[in-house]
Amino acid sequence: MRLKVNGQTLKAQDTRLSWVGYKLNVSAPRQQDAEGRAWVFDSWFDGGAGSHTIESPEDPKTYTATFRRARR
Repeated sequence: MRLKVNGQTLKAQDTRLSWVGYKLNVSAPRQQDAEGRAWVFDSWFDGGAGSHTIESPEDPKTYTATFRRARR
């Protein structure tokens, strides 16, 4: 799956460094896998909406987006 962070597309397992207080605009767009199955955003680890802003915390954190297969 792909995510967008401040306009850049990231693939699964990509990481980005940030500094305390920096705002990251994240989004988890609807997409298709290699077999053509549609996937939609389900949740972010922090409970945020599909598109929202994360302010970089003082302690390192990992933010994970979960997707689910779209119903036809």
